Amino acid sequence: MPGPFASEELFPVVVKYAEVKVPKSGLMSIVVIRTDEMAQRYKDAVREINTQWVTPNWTENNDLLRSSTRWDREAGERILDWTTYRAMVLEKFMRTWDIKDDKGVGVPCTKEYINKLDPNIGAALAEGFLAKISVSERDLGN
Repeated sequence: MPGPFASEELFPVVVKYAEVKVPKSGLMSIVVIRTDEMAQRYKDAVREINTQWVTPNWTENNDLLRSSTRWDREAGERILDWTTYRAMVLEKFMRTWDIKDDKGVGVPCTKEYINKLDPNIGAALAEGFLAKISVSERDLGN
C-alpha cells in the first residue's frame, strides 16, 4: 500500500560473522564482522546469515514499546528495557533466515531457535533491523 502506510514488503538484514577460538580460554566465540578490515582479518572463517523482516506498523510498534518498558521507581517513570525490546524485535518482525543445521537442513525461524542464537548475533540482527527502519538524512545522502 503506497503513501504513509507501513510497507508489507519483506526487507533483508545480513549479518556477517566468524567463529573464532579465544586464545586465553580456548573457547569458541562469535565475532560479528562490522568492517572490511575485520572481513580481511578473518577471511575464510567469515559466514553470513541472511534474514528477511517486515516493517512494523503504528500499532505493532506501540505494542512493542509498551511491552518492553518497565517502571523505574528511582526515576519515577517508565523506561525502555533494551534487552526485552531487542528480543521482541527478533520474535515479532524477523520472518525468515537461511540458517542450516550440521546436516544442511534449514532451521526454522521460530521463537525457540531465535532464543538459542548467540547473543552477539542476536544483537547484530536487532541493530541491523533498527538501522533499516530508521532512515536518516545521512542515509539518504543529504
